[in-house]
Amino acid sequence: MQHQFKRNQLTATMALIAGVLMGFTFLLQISMKQPAAFLSFIACAISLVNGIWMFSTPLLTINDDGISFKESMMRQRHIRFDEIESIDMSNARYVEIYRRNDSPLKIRMFALGFSDKENFRNAMLEISSNYISAG
Repeated sequence: MQHQFKRNQLTATMALIAGVLMGFTFLLQISMKQPAAFLSFIACAISLVNGIWMFSTPLLTINDDGISFKESMMRQRHIRFDEIESIDMSNARYVEIYRRNDSPLKIRMFALGFSDKENFRNAMLEISSNYISAG
């Protein structure tokens, strides 16, 4: 079983737009010989890399051993199925995964792509019935 759930493309699009605008700012500052142009270049590069990463990397991956949650480039978590105590899907805005020895993980439904929301809920129901009730 390998499921990938893409993230909402709105935030990635906004990061790319910010990167392009920072690129224009960088070019304008270079043409005016401003010493702060290097800072605009760094902001442009960070925004573009972040936007491209968000477009190309799925938010969640469910495989045979657990759930990988990639919230950002620096914040990635992997939860094994045997660590999950319960899954709460009572709220339509988010899903909470309660772990045995750690704080709960809240996955906001807004962060998922539009077409993946129902598939994600079905996958959580499948995990809940196959792994949690048997554990």
